[in-house]
Amino acid sequence: MNQAADERAAVASAVATMFAALTLSPLVQGRTWLIVAALVVVAVMVAGIVVRNVVPWWPVVVGGQVAVLAIALTMLFARGEAAGGVVPGPAAVDRFRGLLDSAMAITREQRPPVESSQGVVLLVVASVGLVAICVDLLAASVRQPALAGLPLLAVYCVPAALLPGGLPWYYFVAAAAGFLVLLSADAGDRIRSWGRVLSAPSEPGLLGRSSADGGLARGGRRVGVVAVLVAALVPAIIPGLGDRLLNDPGGNGPGNGNGSTIHTINPILQLRQNLRNGDDTPLIHYTTTVENPAPLRIVTADVYDGKTWAPRKTEIPPDNDVKRGLPPAPGLDSDVTATEQQTQITVGPLQQSYLPLPYPAQTVRAKGTWLYDGATLNVIGSGTTTKGLSYSVGHLDVEPTAEQLDDAGEPSTRTGPYLSVPRENLPSLIIQTAQDVTRNADTDYARAVLLQRYFREKGGFTYSTDAPEAKDGDGSSDAIAAFLQAKKGYCVHFASAMALMARQLGIPARVAVGFLPGEKQANGSWVITAKDAHAWPELYFEGVGWVRFEPTPRAGDAPAREPSWSDPPAGLLPGDSSSSVPVTTPSATASANVPQGKRPDETSGTSSDASSGNGLADLPWRLIGVVAAVLVVAVAPLVASLVTRRRRWRRAVTGSLRTEAAWEELRQGLGDAGVRWAVSWTPRALQRRLVTDLRLGGSEQAAMARLVADLEAARYAPPDDAPGRSRDELMHDVRLIVAAASEVLPARTRWQIRLFPPSGIRAIRDLARRADEASSTAGRAVTSRTAAIRETVGVGRSHKDS
Repeated sequence: MNQAADERAAVASAVATMFAALTLSPLVQGRTWLIVAALVVVAVMVAGIVVRNVVPWWPVVVGGQVAVLAIALTMLFARGEAAGGVVPGPAAVDRFRGLLDSAMAITREQRPPVESSQGVVLLVVASVGLVAICVDLLAASVRQPALAGLPLLAVYCVPAALLPGGLPWYYFVAAAAGFLVLLSADAGDRIRSWGRVLSAPSEPGLLGRSSADGGLARGGRRVGVVAVLVAALVPAIIPGLGDRLLNDPGGNGPGNGNGSTIHTINPILQLRQNLRNGDDTPLIHYTTTVENPAPLRIVTADVYDGKTWAPRKTEIPPDNDVKRGLPPAPGLDSDVTATEQQTQITVGPLQQSYLPLPYPAQTVRAKGTWLYDGATLNVIGSGTTTKGLSYSVGHLDVEPTAEQLDDAGEPSTRTGPYLSVPRENLPSLIIQTAQDVTRNADTDYARAVLLQRYFREKGGFTYSTDAPEAKDGDGSSDAIAAFLQAKKGYCVHFASAMALMARQLGIPARVAVGFLPGEKQANGSWVITAKDAHAWPELYFEGVGWVRFEPTPRAGDAPAREPSWSDPPAGLLPGDSSSSVPVTTPSATASANVPQGKRPDETSGTSSDASSGNGLADLPWRLIGVVAAVLVVAVAPLVASLVTRRRRWRRAVTGSLRTEAAWEELRQGLGDAGVRWAVSWTPRALQRRLVTDLRLGGSEQAAMARLVADLEAARYAPPDDAPGRSRDELMHDVRLIVAAASEVLPARTRWQIRLFPPSGIRAIRDLARRADEASSTAGRAVTSRTAAIRETVGVGRSHKDS
């Protein structure tokens, strides 16, 4: 294979890698990580092309690509810890280790799509870069593109295995298309190495291809397209060949009750699918000393960025082992009634990194390493999950009174992050509704009760998992606004809306995810199934701590019971707020950017906390833009040269045209090497000068003689049907002569010619000149047209005046 074939294989490898990387989109929020991955893949591709042109031995090529990948990742993620911002050292390695540890923690704690933190982006981009190196090695260096499908398949299998419903069909089509591009590039190079496809020179096909070549290419494309479509559509058409092949190897679908299905409740509030399935498979059995148990909480989502609620990012030290006991519940004073209780829990086929617990837990006895977050009392497994786990929990059953909640003082400064709301682009309907519903309230407790009553009783809302789905998730501000208008949704809508409105009113709030108490059995135990998955808001009251509210009206199944403290005695609320609450629409003057609530000094300026979970904001985007611009400028001459060459050879469909194309290749190649000749020189005169000035050897002289003979025959001999020499034969002679002309140049100059060919720069200049000429011609045409119109109008006016 020649150099051009290696470059084509390298480009096809990069394209195939990026198509495969697209399948990772459902795993990570946003799309900006894909831009970073594309830059890294291009850098790896360029490094492979450059090193392969100098030393084609594959270990050296891979070493160069790994070095470039390390430098690129260092510049993007550890620039401050690297020597000169480029060379990674021990500090940069520590930085990478910390980011990767945080990324692994996020993948354990969250379900797809996980937040696009800096560590997650590093993990994804580094993985894609390594896959790009493997694909380039197999396809371009070893020339085994079929084997290159293995790392591409590995990329596809990651989301296919992690997503509960598998990947949509179009991701499979994208990954398969990238692999077909790789195979097509290699197949074309192999066919060209055999020789030219025979065809009648007088019958060119479409786009300059011969009919035989075009028929062969079209046939291959048809076979590839049909194969991909069959692979994507057959599983959807034939019963039993759906995503269960990946999700349920034993053929046991959800809800069969045999315990073979693993259920995972997503802590980022994607509960719609779990609730819609209505799965009755028992997930948790427990016994408790509490007569009317509260929901079991899995995790609290504290950070809100306008699109989703997510657990806050925090580093949990190893000392926070639950075996040592948990700290007191935040904000809970001793004068609030709290009785000690015991609960024994056995988890079935529920695989979750968070431990389902009553709140607030005091002691947990469970196998494995379980760490607690002191601020939220979330308990997270370190290298262990809940599946098949049995454990006991000592906890408090907290029963605050309505009077204690109504008399709660101002929240402490530590609750500032729980007041954060993304005010930019926040629909005014949310703000206006919160104000209208709580118009007559003068305490946080009164406002919370009015909000709960509005959603649960007075606002006309109904419970439904068939509510319209929003692009950014059911907890996004747009979804909440649509929910307030449609008055139909499920627990995520109700909990998200109440928590967001509470923050707007100055009440610290968050969203909790877990399970309703479940169904009590005859023996006194309780059973929880997947359909008991639930989300609810928790509001903070100084002196009481985090308090659960239940705005969700559950229809059909047993409803979630209102906590006793959320039903105040008559007369406690001003104006007896049990009266109907008017449903309003936002006024024309309502603005989402104006701070609302009774403590604007506390709520203003906190929106940055909600976006702090997005590590992409910490990436050096200015540097990324500069690097991208430099890459574009750097590869522009090479790309322009390759495009010009490809266009030239696509038009060379006959023997004479191929000879002219080879002569033009010789002129461009010698021009890049600094050799010039006058237009008036004949081919034989040029041959004599080159033999004399360049001191061509025997093989180079023979190559030049063949090119001159072919050119004279093409230009001056009578037309005939002789096919002439193939492109590879002609290019072989051109390369011999150009290589001989380049031998006298310094190594640095040869490198410059390879990376920044002057012929490519000339092609860019010619393109710019043609564009300028076309613009000037169009301008003159418009000017002439305008002048003609003015003249016509002037003649018409003169006739009218006369």
